[in-house]
Amino acid sequence: MIVETVVTTINPDGSVNCGAMGVEWGDARIVIKPYRGTRTLRNLGATGAAVVNLTDDILLFSQAALGDPHPPTRPATSVAGAVLDDACSWREVRVEAIDDGAERAVVSTVVVGGGTGREFLGLNRARHAVLEASII
Repeated sequence: MIVETVVTTINPDGSVNCGAMGVEWGDARIVIKPYRGTRTLRNLGATGAAVVNLTDDILLFSQAALGDPHPPTRPATSVAGAVLDDACSWREVRVEAIDDGAERAVVSTVVVGGGTGREFLGLNRARHAVLEASII
């Protein structure tokens, strides 16, 4: 199942990178599919870790897509990564394999940690429209 999330990775300078993207969601494994040449893919290759944040706060998707202002985060516990402060839940993942042979890479990960922040209320039509715009 594809779930719209905000994936956070760590840049070489230690700052947090946010990328709005759909992932193949699973309890034990998550597949992340960033475009080749993106900062998210470079960071996944360099650090081997990410946090996949589930949220219904559409502003976080917009901020991730635009890159500014950066949403507030806190350190992850199982990987060198960052959890969005307003995440409903999150999964901390380690990279197992990266296949970057297509336009979108396939990054296979294993879930090594996670948590719950608040109830997920879902996305109504207006929020969904903003989400689709942030993906484009």
